[in-house]
Amino acid sequence: MEPIAKKHLKKMACPKCGKAKLRFEHSADGVAPEGGTATERDIRCDACKSEFLENNDALQTQWQKLLAELTPAPISGQRY
Repeated sequence: MEPIAKKHLKKMACPKCGKAKLRFEHSADGVAPEGGTATERDIRCDACKSEFLENNDALQTQWQKLLAELTPAPISGQRY
């Protein structure tokens, strides 16, 4: 599982309400939630106020699709 980039989080839709209003929840140390790791960051929807963990299946599916769209197509190393 790859961590979700903060700059791309706003492009992802909330699994509950479908609006693109997601943000990382602030933690005490600014890095990871208490008792958690960086892969377990809390994500909150500003529209419906729902909270999710970063490893939520619906969020990870959206993140993988977004990564696939952002990754450029491979370039052939041969010249014709």
